[in-house]
Amino acid sequence: MSPELVFRLVVAPLTWLVAVVFRLRVVGAEHVPRRGPVLLVANHVSFWDPVVLMTTLYRLGLRPRFLALDTFFRIPLFGWALRTAEQIPVTRGGGIAPVADAACAQLDAGNPVLIYIEGRIPAPGDVVRPKRGAGLIALRSGVPVIPIAMWGMQRGHPWWWHLRVRRPAAVVFGPPVDLSPWAGREDREAMRAAAEAMFARIREQLRCAQGIVAGDPGVEESVA
Repeated sequence: MSPELVFRLVVAPLTWLVAVVFRLRVVGAEHVPRRGPVLLVANHVSFWDPVVLMTTLYRLGLRPRFLALDTFFRIPLFGWALRTAEQIPVTRGGGIAPVADAACAQLDAGNPVLIYIEGRIPAPGDVVRPKRGAGLIALRSGVPVIPIAMWGMQRGHPWWWHLRVRRPAAVVFGPPVDLSPWAGREDREAMRAAAEAMFARIREQLRCAQGIVAGDPGVEESVA
């Protein structure tokens, strides 16, 4: 079975599920290249994030390759679908080099790759730093880097919140991040600085996403 067919079979029911659970607003889709390699870098607020982004990006004509923990690849059927759809396994504690190599190989082949820059779903109140591996992939590949802010799917609500349907949520895409100050470098300082630059842009867009979920009609103008 081809990767494209497997992806379509997975996305079709998930698109319906997302439409039932969320009243999703997508902003800034014009910033996402429809052809060629692109690195999509997002914040991580919930287990819903990959589902929402997978369906959103597919509607934009993209079949993204996600970085996912290798434990998911060992789940029967689900792991087969991940492998067949060419998703990228990440071994916890395995270092950033193998992951960067796999992600850059997909980008070199002209495919979009998506990274959750925090590396995990932060607990409510946690202050996290972006993973420098995201900076390494961005600098090594040299492809456009599109920041994504997500809100409305997050943890921290009472249990009954997750039983609601059509609750407001937002995905905000921003223009490409300028990483030219660190171009051609792969040292630790450059990787960290590039990751921080991407994360800063996501935090800026997060205010827009939060405003959309809260019902503020003017916040979308902040996405240039």
